[in-house]
Amino acid sequence: MAMQSRLIKDQRSVSRVAANLECQFAFEKITYEAHITNLSMNGAFLSSSFTPPKNGHIVITLPVPHLKKVLILESKVVRTDGSSQHGFGAFAVRFSYSSLDLIELIKNLISQPLHKV
Repeated sequence: MAMQSRLIKDQRSVSRVAANLECQFAFEKITYEAHITNLSMNGAFLSSSFTPPKNGHIVITLPVPHLKKVLILESKVVRTDGSSQHGFGAFAVRFSYSSLDLIELIKNLISQPLHKV
């Protein structure tokens, strides 16, 4: 079984970390299920059956078991990308601010290598 790093090489100012996280987000007082496929200190890439519009403001609720709490991330949609590998709509968000809990989550994700199947 080969292992690969969770860090995604790119030209961004902050590297993304591959993730496989279930979450919810609220847009205009309606809550939707979503999946985070990658994450950074500045934002995330999500897929969901509902894609909010570009420049829409959403609030992501992400359970973080190892922290034993829920992480709340206020965000703005910066890009929408048709469909994801999960067959849903895909979109990128930029977080309004970063928290210590987000740093801890990313640190935990980096320390767990992905397993290639």
